Amino acid sequence: MKFSPYLLIPFIAITSCGDSEEQSENTSSDEVNEKIDSSIVIEDIGELTIIDSTTLPKRMQDETDMILSWADGDLDKDGVAEKVVVYSRDLEWESPEPRDLIIYKQKDGGWTEWMSSEKCVLHADEGGMMGDPFGDITINKGILEIGHSGGSSWKWGYTEKYRFQDGNMYMIGYTSTYGKPCEYWQDLDYNLSTGDCDFLFTVEACEEGQSEDYGPDRKEHFIHKLDVLPTLGARRDFEYSFKSPKGEDIYL
Repeated sequence: MKFSPYLLIPFIAITSCGDSEEQSENTSSDEVNEKIDSSIVIEDIGELTIIDSTTLPKRMQDETDMILSWADGDLDKDGVAEKVVVYSRDLEWESPEPRDLIIYKQKDGGWTEWMSSEKCVLHADEGGMMGDPFGDITINKGILEIGHSGGSSWKWGYTEKYRFQDGNMYMIGYTSTYGKPCEYWQDLDYNLSTGDCDFLFTVEACEEGQSEDYGPDRKEHFIHKLDVLPTLGARRDFEYSFKSPKGEDIYL
């Protein structure tokens, strides 16, 4: 995955694409690991059936295998919720080890692995001075969202949105921000499904004349369609950039 200055702090969201309406359910890794071996509990919540989230499977026997985050939601719109789990292979603060995102489906009262990726969650050492860049995962209306942020005085962050379609998990949304207080902030909101792209550049001058090198505030809306959408499994291998009609550089 290419690092770029056009990245978004995880709480920034774009318009979701999806029809079903199930809420994401989250808990801390400490709570999850404490109850990891508890018995399976079936909970009926109407249209969805969810196995209690304290029964998350341990993917590896190694004691360093730790759950960083999880979320429940119906990704394939079959009326039964999947479970998405992010695992850490190494608990070191600046570890270069990959993180594993695994999607489980319910089968015979338990969980079976459906999809996985070690290329969609940043490593612990990739956040700069702010430390671990991984923020969280959520599922909203059938869309899987993954957030990261990092930097130092210059800060960056982004949220990616994935939807299950044509047998795979494809990125259908990307929002990002980059900037520094008293300098400028640059925001991108990109719907990859429709091609709609909104770019905003805002100068934040704390002293008179400080912003003269950045030019005026500016914004732009345009359409840019990708020939092929990036997938969850190959996200880190996907590098793409283009220019807006007014010459702004856009990076994914």
